[in-house]
Amino acid sequence: MTPDEFRRHGRQVIDWIAAYQEKIESYPVRSQAAPGEVLDALPQSPPETGEGFEGVLTTWTGC
Repeated sequence: MTPDEFRRHGRQVIDWIAAYQEKIESYPVRSQAAPGEVLDALPQSPPETGEGFEGVLTTWTGC
Protein backbone atom coordinates (compact mmCIF):
# COMPACT_ATOMS: atom_id res chain seq x y z
CA MET A 1 0.00 0.00 0.00
CA THR A 2 1.43 3.34 -0.97
CA PRO A 3 1.40 6.29 1.41
CA ASP A 4 -1.31 7.96 -0.69
CA GLU A 5 -3.48 4.82 -0.58
CA PHE A 6 -2.94 4.63 3.17
CA ARG A 7 -4.09 8.24 3.56
CA ARG A 8 -7.17 7.65 1.39
CA HIS A 9 -8.17 4.53 3.30
CA GLY A 10 -7.52 6.25 6.61
CA ARG A 11 -9.86 9.08 5.62
CA GLN A 12 -12.54 6.54 4.67
CA VAL A 13 -12.28 4.93 8.10
CA ILE A 14 -12.44 8.30 9.86
CA ASP A 15 -15.52 9.27 7.81
CA TRP A 16 -17.20 5.98 8.77
CA ILE A 17 -16.40 6.54 12.47
CA ALA A 18 -17.74 10.11 12.33
CA ALA A 19 -20.97 8.96 10.64
CA TYR A 20 -21.36 6.25 13.30
CA GLN A 21 -20.90 8.83 16.07
CA GLU A 22 -23.54 11.08 14.49
CA LYS A 23 -26.12 8.28 14.74
CA ILE A 24 -24.87 6.48 17.86
CA GLU A 25 -28.05 7.15 19.85
CA SER A 26 -30.11 5.25 17.29
CA TYR A 27 -28.20 1.99 17.82
CA PRO A 28 -29.19 -0.60 20.43
CA VAL A 29 -27.09 -0.68 23.59
CA ARG A 30 -26.91 -4.47 23.68
CA SER A 31 -26.01 -6.89 20.93
CA GLN A 32 -28.90 -8.14 18.84
CA ALA A 33 -27.02 -11.37 17.97
CA ALA A 34 -28.14 -14.65 19.47
CA PRO A 35 -25.55 -16.84 21.21
CA GLY A 36 -23.45 -18.61 18.59
CA GLU A 37 -24.78 -16.48 15.70
CA VAL A 38 -21.49 -14.68 15.03
CA LEU A 39 -19.46 -17.91 15.22
CA ASP A 40 -21.88 -19.63 12.86
CA ALA A 41 -21.49 -16.79 10.34
CA LEU A 42 -17.72 -17.26 10.10
CA PRO A 43 -16.35 -19.42 7.27
CA GLN A 44 -15.04 -22.87 8.18
CA SER A 45 -11.54 -22.00 6.94
CA PRO A 46 -9.64 -18.80 6.17
CA PRO A 47 -9.63 -17.47 2.61
CA GLU A 48 -7.00 -18.76 0.18
CA THR A 49 -6.12 -15.20 -0.87
CA GLY A 50 -6.47 -11.81 0.72
CA GLU A 51 -8.59 -8.95 -0.48
CA GLY A 52 -7.90 -5.26 -0.88
CA PHE A 53 -8.75 -2.70 1.73
CA GLU A 54 -11.79 -1.53 -0.25
CA GLY A 55 -13.32 -4.99 0.09
CA VAL A 56 -12.63 -5.12 3.83
CA LEU A 57 -14.11 -1.67 4.37
CA THR A 58 -17.21 -2.56 2.36
CA THR A 59 -17.68 -5.87 4.17
CA TRP A 60 -17.47 -4.41 7.67
CA THR A 61 -18.95 -0.95 7.24
CA GLY A 62 -21.26 -1.22 4.25
CA CYS A 63 -19.49 1.82 2.74
